[in-house]
Amino acid sequence: MKIAILSDTHNNLAYAQLARKKIADAGIRTVIHCGDVIDPGIVDYFGEFRIILVYGNGDYPANWKSVFPGFGMIIFLLNFWNWN
Repeated sequence: MKIAILSDTHNNLAYAQLARKKIADAGIRTVIHCGDVIDPGIVDYFGEFRIILVYGNGDYPANWKSVFPGFGMIIFLLNFWNWN
């Protein structure tokens, strides 16, 4: 099984479109996005894939499950080193 791993799209539509094309051309069906999508609308470009989202420090809203009810998995990683 092939998977694609990407991160930090930061609302960069050109990057998201290029990544989607390369992923599709490679015949990959599963995408792991490792955080910092920023605007959930960017994920629409990956709608044909099974996508796993890791919630990044720049991602909003906090309740992504309501934004992406059809996606396979959303992972919330907590950064404890910076907590008092």
